[in-house]
Amino acid sequence: MGWYIAPAIISLLVKLLVIFFARKKLATSKSFIYLIIALAMQNVLELLLFVNFFAGSSADLTLRFYYACTIAVLAYTVSYVIDVADIEVTTRFIRPVLYVTTCIILCVIFTDTIIAGFRPINHAITRVSGSYYWIFQIFTLSVLVFSISLPVVGYCRTDNPRIQIQCLYTFLSLLAPFFTGCSSIMMAAGKHVNAMILLPLATTVFVLITLTGKSGDHLTDLRRFLPFSLEKKVSREIQQVISAYSQEEHSHASSMNEIERILVQYKHAKSGNNPSKTAKSMDIPRATLYSKFRRLNIDYTNSNK
Repeated sequence: MGWYIAPAIISLLVKLLVIFFARKKLATSKSFIYLIIALAMQNVLELLLFVNFFAGSSADLTLRFYYACTIAVLAYTVSYVIDVADIEVTTRFIRPVLYVTTCIILCVIFTDTIIAGFRPINHAITRVSGSYYWIFQIFTLSVLVFSISLPVVGYCRTDNPRIQIQCLYTFLSLLAPFFTGCSSIMMAAGKHVNAMILLPLATTVFVLITLTGKSGDHLTDLRRFLPFSLEKKVSREIQQVISAYSQEEHSHASSMNEIERILVQYKHAKSGNNPSKTAKSMDIPRATLYSKFRRLNIDYTNSNK
């Protein structure tokens, strides 16, 4: 079978390990666990399709189940992203519509309207498009675009730093499946792209990045890599202070004061330049905050400039 089957095997092993360990050791939602289970089932069906191909047996039913599993993966992806973005209004409206649409397409998958049959392609098997295969393509691309957009909306709508960071990790993790999903457009344009080889790799990248975003205290703040973000500005300024201190250009006391000034300005800017909110976020009395403003020579009326 060669290396063509290796991505599906590796991807399946990764998902099985995640299912075994993540449920007990990581703070995961039910939708994430269900998504991983659906992805693992997809890998099992991919392996069966490879077996069908090399054995020369019929793969029609297996291929239909594979597409049905893909639709379930898309549904659970949206459900998981909604949980990450923490948008309650979207949850109430989108989930029922998504589940109804998913059920309808799942039923249609087992007719010849979307999948008319199967044929070999390269070293695997692909579908013969039915007259309404475009419905599956539109559904897939719509869900992928919605899924990759929702973390951006969630990031912009919340002030919770942990939710913002989780949204960034989710956005990054979805990039690989998104571009792999775009292969359906290439196939519609006559390009020979087999998603059964690319998709296991893309979903493995998705799982690994997502798990990195759930690593608790070791979570990397991706906001400091965003262009023009306040976190990037603060990170750069603190690095400059540390660099000057390590080269003995600044004294210990002046370096400590400069770092404190940067951090107080950051908290004040994140609080909308509101001293009351800043004091509350720093868990100090407002009088203490004003004392810090004076000592550190901070213009607290416009400190984010």
